[in-house]
Amino acid sequence: MNVEEVLGSRGRLKIIKALAESKEALSLYYLEKKTGIRRKNLRPDILSLEKNGIVTSVGYEVKKYRLNLELKETISLINCLYEIGYISVPAKI
Repeated sequence: MNVEEVLGSRGRLKIIKALAESKEALSLYYLEKKTGIRRKNLRPDILSLEKNGIVTSVGYEVKKYRLNLELKETISLINCLYEIGYISVPAKI
């Protein structure tokens, strides 16, 4: 995981927050609604988070995204963001 790439964007942090606080995987439509980021701007950030292993996609017809909680770095990142008050829930393992 490239920490600078993952944390180097306000949009990526908003996506991580939205996914961490959601109980289910989210489509681009719902990510757009929850983050306030336009869909065309969400795509590069999602791709970057996928490339770094933080986010995985599920589904075929309607692609949805969720945090990759199988990666210990993702769990550590979510718990760190929780501890500083950026997100409202710790990582669920």
